[in-house]
Amino acid sequence: MGIAVMRYRPEAEPAGILYALLSAIAGTAGIFFYYMAVSRYKLSVVIAITALYPLVAILLSFLLLKEGINLKQGLGIIFALLAVILFSI
Repeated sequence: MGIAVMRYRPEAEPAGILYALLSAIAGTAGIFFYYMAVSRYKLSVVIAITALYPLVAILLSFLLLKEGINLKQGLGIIFALLAVILFSI
């Protein structure tokens, strides 16, 4: 049975509309800056840096949630950052 047959009417919450709009703006800005970086720098460096986006979540969880980073995770972070430095040389 399709949505049209069930007479589905989505709710329009102002907060949800605001979050959807902010998400679209942030996504568009991200794509814009990604293309700007690709046009100015080597693609291998840009891809290596954008692949490290989980480091942002790790840093935020460390700072805001007071989660610990063990030795293996710390070494992984250090080696990932060294890889970006070596790619950019």
